[in-house]
Amino acid sequence: MTDDTTALARLRCQVRRTLPLAPVLAAAPLAILPALRRPWLAVVFLTATGLCLALILGRLWALLPEHRHQPGAALLPRLGPGTWLSLLRGLFLAWLAGLLFLPWSSLLAMAPLSALMPGLCYGLASLLDLLDGYLARRTGTATRLGAALDVELDALGLALASSMGVRLGRLPAAYLAVGAAFYVYRGAIWWRARHGRPVFPPPFRVGARHAAGFQMGLVALGLLPVLPFAA
Repeated sequence: MTDDTTALARLRCQVRRTLPLAPVLAAAPLAILPALRRPWLAVVFLTATGLCLALILGRLWALLPEHRHQPGAALLPRLGPGTWLSLLRGLFLAWLAGLLFLPWSSLLAMAPLSALMPGLCYGLASLLDLLDGYLARRTGTATRLGAALDVELDALGLALASSMGVRLGRLPAAYLAVGAAFYVYRGAIWWRARHGRPVFPPPFRVGARHAAGFQMGLVALGLLPVLPFAA
């Protein structure tokens, strides 16, 4: 086997060894919040959380061939600490997906402290977004996989968090457009490429990263129980 083939096989083996942890981690909030153990709430939460976690792991699997420092460089045989931190961020987002579909008026009546959970999940995911890239750079393990996964988790998180904000009445319905923007943009690129239209890379903007960080912070703050629920 070539070096890249061997490295890819090791990466896939590493990911497969972590899969048994996924159901345990998905169900962890049930231990923290007893109200979620009610059968109907648990089914809703675990179904949405499990689907979101499966999506994230599926994207990780698909991106494994990009686990290299730059195009043409050797494939790295092990995931770096920054990537594992990104996956922890993905876990918080999967929990947020599970929370999104719960009947909040009923849940708050049973467990008032559950009002903290959406803001904590997205707030912790946003905090990890600041750390995963830094850790990857400090350890010399920054890769194309990590960069791509970071962008996709940013988009997924903003889509889930803006939907949760609207769901709880803390953000206007128009804010759904913010969460959908990335997917509309990707869909437009796919459509143009499929129809033979020219596709150009987006222009570099110095403040884009700062604007995105501000947006994430604003939404995270909006999910905290500062304003009343409207569920």
